[in-house]
Amino acid sequence: MGKIIEMQGTALQLSKEQATSIFMKECILIGNHDSITTSKVQRLLGVEACEYVLSCKKACEWWNVFGVGEKRGSLYYLTFQGFMQAVSYHNVCLELRGEQNDTGGCKTH
Repeated sequence: MGKIIEMQGTALQLSKEQATSIFMKECILIGNHDSITTSKVQRLLGVEACEYVLSCKKACEWWNVFGVGEKRGSLYYLTFQGFMQAVSYHNVCLELRGEQNDTGGCKTH
């Protein structure tokens, strides 16, 4: 699970308001849109949440890639909608794994 979205060592489920706040704090301009890089999403929510969004056939809507030439490579990123889907995945996984505790967190592994 995520490492940054924690309180006292436990991963947290997030509300829409909390997720929006995190996105706005962490986003950068890519093209014409505020976006969040996949590396940041992985640090915040875990690799699984990021991979889930990238595996969905929602390119341009949930995620995209910005290329800067063969020598420099490409940067994958999530849109706001994609980040909300990653947060949803994160929240549901915590719930289904039964890791959510009474204080709103989950046990770390």
